Amino acid sequence: AAFGWALWRSNWRERELEALEDAIVAFHRRVDSPAVRLVSNARLLSATPAVRNDERIAEIVHSIAADAKRVDDLSRAYLEFSELVRSGRTGDAVKALEATRAWAGER
Repeated sequence: AAFGWALWRSNWRERELEALEDAIVAFHRRVDSPAVRLVSNARLLSATPAVRNDERIAEIVHSIAADAKRVDDLSRAYLEFSELVRSGRTGDAVKALEATRAWAGER
């Protein structure tokens, strides 16, 4: 019974970990495309004469582009974390997650 319980518990943890990985991948897929579009559109806006001539609008466009890039970078970092966990390199995954948290906290 104890062996069965330990096996069930191990499988339960594995299923939970797989669910977490799937959630991270799904999050990345949902966030990546809009973030890339935001960065691209901000670059297009930056190139227009109206934006270049108005300093306040240029600041806003730059801020939008910076925030979109940050979101994209964070989603890529969490995807990397997921891939490390999936490959069984949990120690490296924890280090990557801690680095991501430190990076996000600095900004």
